[in-house]
Amino acid sequence: MSSFDELLAELSRVLLALDATDEADAGSRARLEARRDELREVLREVDIDARRPTAELLEEHTRLEARLEAARNERVKKIHGKYLGATQTVGGGVVPTEINRMIDEGNRFDELLARFAQLTEILGSRGAL
Repeated sequence: MSSFDELLAELSRVLLALDATDEADAGSRARLEARRDELREVLREVDIDARRPTAELLEEHTRLEARLEAARNERVKKIHGKYLGATQTVGGGVVPTEINRMIDEGNRFDELLARFAQLTEILGSRGAL
């Protein structure tokens, strides 16, 4: 079975059969659960992005770029002055770098950046960027 759609269709059938199987029928349930787990593992390894159209990937890339820029703009700006430095606290005594770390964590900045890099690589290999 090589087609992504075929894998999803079989997984759907297995899940429906598993749902319909009586809990007393341990042998059938065990076989269905084993097949379900196999299919899930195969699906985890499928590179879905390789099958997506370039235009769709470009659209996602553009949206991610805008989200990353918005997340960067939410960060605390450093205040330059004679007595203010990197250790200057804000509000309740939290240093700006810690505030920025919490903001990035809330925005899932690292995840967005990793996905953006992945799309950039795919689109670059297709000559779309």
